[in-house]
Amino acid sequence: MTTQVAARVVKNATCTFCGCVCDDIDLTVEGDRITKARNACVLGRAWFLDHQPDGSRPEALIEGVPATVEQAIEEAARLLGEARYPVVYGLSDTTVEAQRVAVELADLLGACLDTTTSVCHGPSGIAFQAVGEATCTLGEIKNRADLVIFWGGNPAESHPRHFTKFSVTPKGMFVPRGRKDRYVVVVDVRRTPSARAADLFIPVRPRKDFEVLWALRALVKGVAIEEGIEAETGVSLATLTALVERMKRARFGVLLFGMGLSMTRGKHYNAAAILALARDLNQHTRFVAKPMRGHGNVTGADNVVSWSTGYPFGVNLGRGYPRFNPGEFTTVDLLSRGEADAALIISADPAANFPQPAIEHLKRIPTIVLDPQLSATARIARVAFTTAVYGINVAGTVYRMDDVPIRLRPALPQHSHRPAPTGEQSQRSASASGSPIEPSFGSDHGSGSGARRRYCFGRASSGHRTGPRLPNLSTNSHGLPQAPQSELDCSFVEPTGIEASARPAKRDVLGLPVLLLNRHFAPVTVATAKRAFCLLYGGAAHAIDHDGDTYDFSDWLNLPVREADDGLPIIGREIRVPRVLHLLRYERTPRAIVRLTRKNLMLRDQFQCQYCSKRPSQRDLNVDHVMPRSRGGQDSWENLVVSCRFCNLKKGRRTPQEAGMVLMRAPLRPRWSTATQILLVARTPFEEWDPFLKAG
Repeated sequence: MTTQVAARVVKNATCTFCGCVCDDIDLTVEGDRITKARNACVLGRAWFLDHQPDGSRPEALIEGVPATVEQAIEEAARLLGEARYPVVYGLSDTTVEAQRVAVELADLLGACLDTTTSVCHGPSGIAFQAVGEATCTLGEIKNRADLVIFWGGNPAESHPRHFTKFSVTPKGMFVPRGRKDRYVVVVDVRRTPSARAADLFIPVRPRKDFEVLWALRALVKGVAIEEGIEAETGVSLATLTALVERMKRARFGVLLFGMGLSMTRGKHYNAAAILALARDLNQHTRFVAKPMRGHGNVTGADNVVSWSTGYPFGVNLGRGYPRFNPGEFTTVDLLSRGEADAALIISADPAANFPQPAIEHLKRIPTIVLDPQLSATARIARVAFTTAVYGINVAGTVYRMDDVPIRLRPALPQHSHRPAPTGEQSQRSASASGSPIEPSFGSDHGSGSGARRRYCFGRASSGHRTGPRLPNLSTNSHGLPQAPQSELDCSFVEPTGIEASARPAKRDVLGLPVLLLNRHFAPVTVATAKRAFCLLYGGAAHAIDHDGDTYDFSDWLNLPVREADDGLPIIGREIRVPRVLHLLRYERTPRAIVRLTRKNLMLRDQFQCQYCSKRPSQRDLNVDHVMPRSRGGQDSWENLVVSCRFCNLKKGRRTPQEAGMVLMRAPLRPRWSTATQILLVARTPFEEWDPFLKAG
C-alpha cells in the first residue's frame, strides 16, 4: 500500500534562473519534489520542475571516483596550495554569501578572480567605470516608464516575465493604464519575438550600433546629421529624428540593452555610447539605461567582487593588491594562452562554452568544480563537489539585475541521507583545511615561498568586507586630484573598515596628511594618504623618502617600514605610508585661497589686539568690525580685525576715529604662499616636509 504524501505550498519563493529574480513564485511541494510553480514563466517552471533530486550522484568525486567531502576538500586544498598561478572563476549561480567566501579564498591564493561577467556584460562594466550610469530599479520602471527601448536583446525569450512584471504591460503609479500608457521600441539587427510586442521596430545594420547611438546623441544635442546616415546604418534620418523627439517628450524613459550591443563590434564603446545617450537625455527629461543581465546572481557577483577589490571582474591578486586588466586577467584569456596552472570553477561551465584552446588547457591542469549538476566541466575536473541548489535547497542572498538584494526562500531541504554541501561550506572548508596554501608575495605568478596571505584593505574586525580597498584614481589632466572649492584642502578623509593586523595602528593611517609637490618640487597642497596611494599607484606621482630619493609604486612597495614610519597593512606585510609625493606632470604653483575665517583672522593679526597691542588668551579675543555692521560695514578682510574684549566694548558701535582709537596696522587680505599656509594650518606634522616648506 502506497502512502499518500501531503502537498505543501511554499509562498513567494524566488526563481534564480535569470536576472529578473522573480520573488512571487508559489511552489507546490510533494515530498522532495516540486510539482507546480505558479506565476513562473516557461523558463522558471523548467528550473523548478526539472529539479528532481534522486541522491544518485556522489557528494564528491576525485579523478571520477566517488569520495567523501572531507577527502575531496583535502585534495582540493593540496592542488590549490601547490598552484603558482591559479584562477577562481564563475560565481554567477550561487549566493552572495558563497561569493564572499570565494573572494577570501582568492585572497589566500593570490589568484586571478573572475566571474562570468567577463564573457557577457563585461564591456558594460568597463563602460560604467568610464561614463557612469543613470540608473533606477525595476520597480521605478514599472511605476514610471512611459517610453521603453530594448536594444540588442530579446527579453521575450531570455527574460519572459520582464514584459509582464516590469516593463511593458504592468500598471503603475504614473502609468495607470499599463500598456496603453507606454510606447515600446525594439532596436535589433533582426526581427525577434520581442519585436511583436513593440510599437516600433528599428532594424539596424549588423555591427553599426555605435554609429546609430552616436547619431542619436548628436540629434539630442542639436547637431545636424547628413542624410547618408541611412546608407551607413540602415536607419533613416527621419526615423532617428522622430525617435529623438519622442525620447525628449517622454516623462520617464528607459534604455534596456542586451548582449547584442555589448558583445558585438565596439563592445564597451557601444555600452558607453548608450550610457552617454541616457546622460544627454537627462538634460531634457528623466532617462535611465540598464543592462539586461542573464544569470540569476551575476549582478551579485559583480557587487561582491567590486566592493571587495574595487573592480567587477578580471582581478589579479598575485602582487598583494588588486589589478584589473580585461584580456590579461580574464579566465578565457588565461586558459587560451595556457598561463593558469590550476582552476577553481564555482557554479559555471566553461568547458561547454569556452574556445577550444581554453578547454584543452583546462583539461591539462588541476581543476576543482563546485556545481549542483554534472556539467561538462565537472566531468573533466580533478575534484568535483556536488553542491546544493541555491534558492531551492539552500537560502541566501542574491541581487536582481537592478542591484536590489533579495533573500531566498528554499523550497526543499537538502537530501535526507546525503546533505550536499553548499558552495559556501565547501569553500570555507577548503580555505580552513590543514593543507598549506602559501603562495609567495610580490610576483605576478606567486612564485617562491611566502606566508599565508590575507587582505586587510576594507575589512572590519568581524572579517566582513566594508568597502573597496583602493578607490579608482580621479585626477585632472595634470595628474593632480580634482580640487575642492578651496585650493588648499587640509581636511582629512575618515576611512572605514581598516584593520591593522600586522601591527596595531594607534591612528588613522589612511587619513594621515601627505604633502604634494609639483613637478618643480614646490608645495601644492596637502592630501590624505588614501589619495596619495591612488596617485602613486596610478603613476601620477613618485614618493620621496627621508633622504630625498624618489620611488615609483613598485619600488616603494619593497621599502621596509621603519619604527618611525606609519605602515598600511596589506597581504602578509605592510607598505610604508609616504610623507611627501612628487607629482610628475603638474607644473603650476597655485596661490592658496585664504578663506575668511576666525582662525585665519587670528593668524593674520598674530593673536594680538589691533587697538591696544595686548595678547590675552584666545578666548578673550573678539573679531571687531572697523565700520560697524549697523552702519553698513561688511564681513571682509579690510573691515575685520582682532580685538580684546575691553577694546571691543570701548569702541562699541563707533568707528575707531569716533572712539579715539588707532589701529596698529591697516587690515588687508593676507597674501600667504601655499607653503606659508601649510605651515600655519597643518603645523608641519612631519620633518620630511621641512625642506620643501621652508624653501617655499
